[in-house]
Amino acid sequence: MAKLIDLKKLVYPINDELKAYLESHQRAFDLPLEYKDLTRYTSTMALYDSNDEDTLWTTVGYDATDREEIHIALLQIYALFSIGKPISNLISP
Repeated sequence: MAKLIDLKKLVYPINDELKAYLESHQRAFDLPLEYKDLTRYTSTMALYDSNDEDTLWTTVGYDATDREEIHIALLQIYALFSIGKPISNLISP
């Protein structure tokens, strides 16, 4: 399993120049969800394809409270990317 972790993509911070560009074009938003929120899963299960072969992906499960928070946050992020502005007042818990 340790070998699979090596395949994880690197996370790159947003530098000051990009942040300034995004802010000047009103494209910088605080998102309602962070990567660390997605790591609060309570169970995992290997994902198999239609030929019953391991895809090397892992499906995770969340408790009901976290699942609801994540679902709402993902809807807000999808809407943000779809219409280009935050709509947190339209989708709430």
